[in-house]
Amino acid sequence: MTALAQALYYRNAINIKVDKEENEMEFIMHVRFDGKSFDIPFGELDIGSRTDDRQVKAALAGYLDVTESRFRNYVLERHSNGNLTIRPEAVFG
Repeated sequence: MTALAQALYYRNAINIKVDKEENEMEFIMHVRFDGKSFDIPFGELDIGSRTDDRQVKAALAGYLDVTESRFRNYVLERHSNGNLTIRPEAVFG
C-alpha cells in the first residue's frame, strides 16, 4: 500500500468512527401530546438535530399515526444538548 493510499485509508477509518459515534449519541424528543408526555429517540423518528421544524412535525405525525395538522399550533424548542421538545403553544388570558 502506498503512503497516499494508507493515509486515505486511515482518514476514512477515522471519519467512519466519528460518524458512528455521532449517530450513537441518542438525542431525545420530549413530546407533550393529547394530554400525555413521553420521550422518543431521534432514531425512531429518523430525524437529526438539524432537521427543520416542518420535517420534525411530519416525522412525529407519522410516528403517532395522526395528521400533520395536529401539530400546526405546536412549539418546537431546540435545546443546547441537542434534544427537542414539542408542546402545545401556550395561550394566556
